Amino acid sequence: MSKVKVSVIIPVYNRESYIPQCMESILTQTLDEIEVICVDDGSTDGTLSILNSFSEKDERVVIFTQNRQGPGKARNAGIELAKGKYLAFMDSDDYYPSKGVLEVLYKAAEKYGVEMSGGSMLRDVNGEISPFDELCFKNDQIYKNGEWIDQRGFTRFLFKKKFIVEKGICFPNYRQHEDPVFMLNAVMQSHEIWTTCEYVYVYREFDKMVDYVSLFVIADIINGYRDLLMIASMYYLVDYQERVVDTILNKWGILISWMILNDDGFVLSKISSLSSLVISNVTRQKYEKYWLIEQIVNRVENHIKMEELYMDKIHSSDGIVIYGSGSVGKTVFDMIKRYGVDKKIIFAVSSVNREAMLRGVEVKSIYDIDNKDRGILIIIAKKGDQNEMLQTATNLGFTNILQIDNKVYGLSKMVINRNEYAY
Repeated sequence: MSKVKVSVIIPVYNRESYIPQCMESILTQTLDEIEVICVDDGSTDGTLSILNSFSEKDERVVIFTQNRQGPGKARNAGIELAKGKYLAFMDSDDYYPSKGVLEVLYKAAEKYGVEMSGGSMLRDVNGEISPFDELCFKNDQIYKNGEWIDQRGFTRFLFKKKFIVEKGICFPNYRQHEDPVFMLNAVMQSHEIWTTCEYVYVYREFDKMVDYVSLFVIADIINGYRDLLMIASMYYLVDYQERVVDTILNKWGILISWMILNDDGFVLSKISSLSSLVISNVTRQKYEKYWLIEQIVNRVENHIKMEELYMDKIHSSDGIVIYGSGSVGKTVFDMIKRYGVDKKIIFAVSSVNREAMLRGVEVKSIYDIDNKDRGILIIIAKKGDQNEMLQTATNLGFTNILQIDNKVYGLSKMVINRNEYAY
């Protein structure tokens, strides 16, 4: 094999349904001088067998195995094994949108001498491809010395291996939230980053189940945010820290609050320790006030009351249609199941003629659902503006409608998984 230009590193665990498309999208790249390092993390399905078949056919495929060490360790192992001048990271359920992606990114990195080169991202939801707007660039340009800061979307970039190794940048050993730490470290230590508006990566959204009531998982998530705050503190990124704090409170506040009330002090100690890393007095005071015990109690009690009101309406229905297949819709489904509701449930989406499965149940177009059964409850489950979905449901003749615009958990029915801590 000729000198390797790009090493593509893939941590893999039980992805037999998706790994063939992932591998094909890499091995058919027009940039031929690549290697594909697959780190299997103890798969129990047919994933490893599929990888072996690719390796037998193409000498550029390298397979390394480890036993349930997590994606961070897998990627770090791949970095050590890599022979390429540049590193690319791929998740085993994702894929490249075109054959010229690596060539575009490689040539740009070589031409401009940058440490990182990257582009825009697409999302694949049950085969429906659309721009991932938050992770897209508007034009081609070079950012210098912190002009662009983001911890998201590391898989849409190439990284110069010499830069990564010399700066000691690696993935922390977390099972969740390890990649933002790597990305922010790389962004802040790079001198120049080239970006393009071209689409270079497809992120597949599917029914991933994560145990967010595990102390192990929550501890890793908190550790990840701690690391982001530490990096931001080093570079005096006051505004960035404020955004991180807002994300912690808005995205994880309810779940962490519930865990604090049902734990022995471990989670409260861990989440409280982050305040010392916040530079701004105003932001720090907001953060500390949020975690006062009386605030936590009121927040959890109010959330449980809200969920019980939702469940009263759900119990009185003849059947349930969850209109929305995103994160809110999935938590609504999980809440209903935690309450042991034995009713027919399906998901509905606005797309026409969409057939898929989610959480093991059918996903249908809202236009294909019979509106004659007045006992059917339509739950509009979407964060943010729901007006368009509400108008659609109303125009179709549905009258029994419940709107849920944020994640729900079934807090009164949850039990903490205490099997493993992560420090």
